[in-house]
Amino acid sequence: MTGHWETLRVRTATKIGEADENGCMPWLGALDGTGYGMIAAGPGWPTTLRAHRISYELFVGPIDQGMVVDHTCGNRRCCNPEHLQAVTSAENQRRAYARGERRPRGARRA
Repeated sequence: MTGHWETLRVRTATKIGEADENGCMPWLGALDGTGYGMIAAGPGWPTTLRAHRISYELFVGPIDQGMVVDHTCGNRRCCNPEHLQAVTSAENQRRAYARGERRPRGARRA
């Protein structure tokens, strides 16, 4: 692992909480406006990266081009690698609808 990835791994690990009753390991650092964990990546990288994507790459492996990382638990703050799965965007949307996290286009809130 290169020096930058090792530094990012250590920084990421210090901001992931212990597993809760559902096995979710919450991000303890900054959150974006939609509730996803964010971490400053460092020089030569985008200003911030999504914490769950970094957790996946560090502890599972590379994310293939065109794939997104789904929280199988539905918890946007969760960084437990066992709760993260690389899927297509279409599959991620399908799962979100099935979990009740999203509404089909044109559907109104109750």
